[in-house]
Amino acid sequence: MLEDDGVWQCEAENARGFFFNGRPIKLIVLDPPKEPYLLIDSRRLDAGNMFIPVKENSELALACVSEGGNPKPTLTWEVLLSPGIDRHAQKISSEVLELQEIKKDKDKEPYKINAGAISEVKLPAVFRVHHNARILCIMEHPTLKVRQNASILLDVQ
Repeated sequence: MLEDDGVWQCEAENARGFFFNGRPIKLIVLDPPKEPYLLIDSRRLDAGNMFIPVKENSELALACVSEGGNPKPTLTWEVLLSPGIDRHAQKISSEVLELQEIKKDKDKEPYKINAGAISEVKLPAVFRVHHNARILCIMEHPTLKVRQNASILLDVQ
């Protein structure tokens, strides 16, 4: 039961009234999170609509949300360019391909059981080379044998 998650310590009293305390141990009750999903402009994306139109040279902000789970799920991001793109021919700097993670003060707070996880990132500028690129949010958790993900494909206009 999730309520059992926490630090536990054994106490014993002998016949003479002496108390003995065992070393505290931390018990983590595993509970799987729900599948991750993406938000654009605080709107949840329809799982069936993976192709997202974006204007060239505009900023793209995304959030990945995973509800529930104990311990807190880990969320990471990847940008995968279309297979036909030659990075050297396009003269793409590494900054063009990297998402900037947006840190929040709430990341420093202790995790509350089943609070889930949220990760926010932005692509400062969408370029033509991002057309058909896949942006992946990858979720890992001790209860999952295989990583889960949520993704979109960019339709740069």
